[in-house]
Amino acid sequence: MPRILTFLRTMRVGITAVGAAAVAFALLRDWIQVDVPAPGIGRNQLLLLIGGLLLMAAGFVVPDSHFRRFVVRPLLVTGSIYLPLLVCNAFMAARAPVWKDPGVSLRNLYRPDPVTGYRLAPNYHGYYDDGLVRVEYRTNSFGDRDDEPRETSGRRVLLIGDSYTFGSRLGEGDRVDVQMERLSDGRIDAYNLGVAGYGPPQILEHLRRCDWYRGSDAVYLFYNNDLTDQELDITVMTVFDGYKVRRCKLDGVPFTEAEYRIEIERILHPPPRAVLAPILDLRHLGLLLERLAKAPTPLEKQLLRIGPHATYLGVENVEKAVSYTLAMRTVAAERGMRFHVLIVPWLGETAQRRYAPIVTDYIGRMRGHGVDVIEMLERLSPDDYFREEGHFNPAGARRTAEAIIRGLADAP
Repeated sequence: MPRILTFLRTMRVGITAVGAAAVAFALLRDWIQVDVPAPGIGRNQLLLLIGGLLLMAAGFVVPDSHFRRFVVRPLLVTGSIYLPLLVCNAFMAARAPVWKDPGVSLRNLYRPDPVTGYRLAPNYHGYYDDGLVRVEYRTNSFGDRDDEPRETSGRRVLLIGDSYTFGSRLGEGDRVDVQMERLSDGRIDAYNLGVAGYGPPQILEHLRRCDWYRGSDAVYLFYNNDLTDQELDITVMTVFDGYKVRRCKLDGVPFTEAEYRIEIERILHPPPRAVLAPILDLRHLGLLLERLAKAPTPLEKQLLRIGPHATYLGVENVEKAVSYTLAMRTVAAERGMRFHVLIVPWLGETAQRRYAPIVTDYIGRMRGHGVDVIEMLERLSPDDYFREEGHFNPAGARRTAEAIIRGLADAP
């Protein structure tokens, strides 16, 4: 009996101490900067605070006659489930591919530009490497991700746009322009004018500068985020020491050179992953069960959403994008090219077989202005994307190439 009483007293002290530590951690979480997106008591902190107070109450209030049955046993059961799962998670984390910042391997791909903020460097050769995918990137003497322009008797098609046009995470033989040439048996010569991260104003400026190109068609690969505030702001990004970086912090204050160097050093030498850090996050158990059940991860859930995944201003942003797109059509017409807009659905739109409302609005306005719109929503499936980050994989690029070829044939 004395041993049981000693055990119960020890458990009381231990449970009370754990509860107090949980309360302290919840209140100090902002200060120690652990998984806190914004200052203040968030949902996880509130749950941790409530759980800590309940543990402290259990240690102080529950009488000895009920303490073992209603406190100790449930905690032992919970621990016996949670700890093996934590061991499984550590094993899975050790075996999982390690994500890298691809910007490290892409140093010097970009050059600063006084108008667009940045552009592709001419004659670049390097490799995209994020720890999961490693592919070769090359640019020609014009700074475009394509071979040198050549004379051809085929139909010449100019592709303009952002990372989907550029071919992010795609090897040299898997880009949309290369697949168009392959699928058409050389009857089409496609030229890739895409730059990752460009929005409508930068795409328009890049098209204007490409005044040497003459072809039959220009195809703008429009993507959902071309309607975001960042993509419609030509001043957001620049280049520092060969890396593409933001000009300003979130509060609008420009970064200093010293701050850029600190951030680049952090990218080049990231801190080691803390395997036990998830134990401090109340979402950990649910996330681990999702991984074991192969359910969508939080990132995949975000990619599978339809609604805005960045800052939109609704009608105002659509009007801006439409204005830039019509200006692209004007430039193309001045050079004797027919203009088309291909709508690139993002993963969530493809999974749900419908566009986000803001994209539907853009499509309607384009058609109202007589612009030829090529849609491919029904041609795609989620398997045509890199599920971990949402760009087209080689199969998705092929379907895009097929849609453009069919759209060019069907266009009036």
